[in-house]
Amino acid sequence: MWLQMTATRCWRRLEFRRLLSVQFKVPQSPTWTIEPDTSTQDCHVSAEVIDHLERLALVDFRNQDGVQRLERAIQFASQLHNVNTEGVEPLSSVLEDRYSFQIIHPPPTVRNIKI
Repeated sequence: MWLQMTATRCWRRLEFRRLLSVQFKVPQSPTWTIEPDTSTQDCHVSAEVIDHLERLALVDFRNQDGVQRLERAIQFASQLHNVNTEGVEPLSSVLEDRYSFQIIHPPPTVRNIKI
């Protein structure tokens, strides 16, 4: 009897979760699109910039494949310039104005012990 009631309760919770999971807050498809940039600029990174990035990031671009990967990453990130952000409020955090202090407790000491 108890097992049957527990199983029924668990089943009801699963059904409730299933109902909640159907109601998505995030749309299934994008609400906007980025028009493909017809003037795709070839991103060429100079040898000086590559040397500088290697020193800063401690990454070694020894071969042409690494340089091409870097150029593709720059082209991919440059797509963000095409996104229309008019009317979009800046992101803010509720924790921005709060300070988090770590409380340091001293280790307990034993006093007044006769040795």
